[in-house]
Amino acid sequence: MLTVNDLPEGLKDSLGVDDSAEIRVVNESLINETYCLTSHDERFMLKRFLADKSTALSRRYLFTVQEKLAKLKIAPKPLYFCEKTRFYVEQWISPSLTPITSLSEIEGIKVLADALATVHGLPLTTASIDLPLQWAHYLDVAKLDTSDFRARRTKELVFLATASVNSASDRVFCHNDLAMNHILNYEQLTIIDWEYCSTGNRYFDIASTIAINQLRTEQRKLLLSYYAKSVGISEEEVQEGVLRHEPLVTLTYQLWFAAITEHMKQIQ
Repeated sequence: MLTVNDLPEGLKDSLGVDDSAEIRVVNESLINETYCLTSHDERFMLKRFLADKSTALSRRYLFTVQEKLAKLKIAPKPLYFCEKTRFYVEQWISPSLTPITSLSEIEGIKVLADALATVHGLPLTTASIDLPLQWAHYLDVAKLDTSDFRARRTKELVFLATASVNSASDRVFCHNDLAMNHILNYEQLTIIDWEYCSTGNRYFDIASTIAINQLRTEQRKLLLSYYAKSVGISEEEVQEGVLRHEPLVTLTYQLWFAAITEHMKQIQ
């Protein structure tokens, strides 16, 4: 269990945290640990990242991106990051008074579609995701040889992935990990967990959202319909774009999981 004594001195000095502070576990996973840090009646979201070598994420760069997102009032303000210890702190955001989980199925899907449309419309210029390069990194970390079905699949899909990356008309700012529970406030839209955000293809982001939330067929249809109306693209075009990108999303998740699993084996 993480204690205040485990926190870097720089973090405590930066936030004015002393030994009277309290730490409560929010979530623990293979890739990070999330806590609520309370100090002098002020709360912070505290994270410790565990698997950055396997994901190749630049936390310092993502910190600057989230600063921009916070200015746009769609993300919590980042407050602290230490490259050495991998501790990160951001502003604590209280969720909507009416939780998104209490909404009807149709209302929840509409919130998700509107959130996607809003993110895709943000006036941000960031680094672009390069899927073939990301796949190559995952293959390397996961130590998968050329006979593995995932390695073979990368060769089969590399043309489609390159076309996705180079599609200027569909290039937007993407969250790439928009689970329903990452929308903390849907009335004054506030989204968390921007670790995989980048400039990319809108349809990859939508297909990713469908996969993350495990949407059923009818829910998927609703999401695409609401999104199409919100951004002014025909439903047919949105459906076709998502269908093209679903294999890319599936392979990306398979490779990501293989890389994370191998990395965690090495550090245990």
